[in-house]
Amino acid sequence: DSGEARIYVGTGAACDTCETAESGRGAIWSFVLDGRDGRIEATGFRQPAGVEILNASLWVTDSAPASVFDVPGLDEINWVDPGADYGFPRCFGVDSRPECADTEQPRVVLPTGSTPLGLAAYTSDIIPELSGSLLVVLNSFRLVRQGEALEPHSAEGPGLAPSLPSDCGAKDDPAARPGTRICCHEHAH
Repeated sequence: DSGEARIYVGTGAACDTCETAESGRGAIWSFVLDGRDGRIEATGFRQPAGVEILNASLWVTDSAPASVFDVPGLDEINWVDPGADYGFPRCFGVDSRPECADTEQPRVVLPTGSTPLGLAAYTSDIIPELSGSLLVVLNSFRLVRQGEALEPHSAEGPGLAPSLPSDCGAKDDPAARPGTRICCHEHAH
């Protein structure tokens, strides 16, 4: 790495459930600020709508396709490990099937259809209780249509959150790297 500052961008998959030979789709890319040196940082995303850096960690949201809305807990918040595969289109949410053994599991799972649309690192001290938080905006339309409460589903496994706190959680939430909180806000239509 040249040590130059980089910008990170998510690209959506070409379709909701198909494999594609089109390179670079469903991925997190990074570029030097002038657009040079494009490289894929991680793959296996369907709709990485939110990409943000907090506490020197790259975070990304992802959402499951409508075809699996009847399965709970498939929308995700991930922290990105360079070179990792996050499973799409084969694996969604926390998936223990053998074909998903080599994919990264999400750090936090959200209700399927919550569709995390926005992600922001809050580092200001204007609202001190939010400083150091990762703020997530959820699209609630599908949740309301399904009648599903905004209660995140639990993730099991080492290093994964037992649940997503609704009040931003403790400063050192187990879903996050030390010093990071994750807060969700439901976007009403």
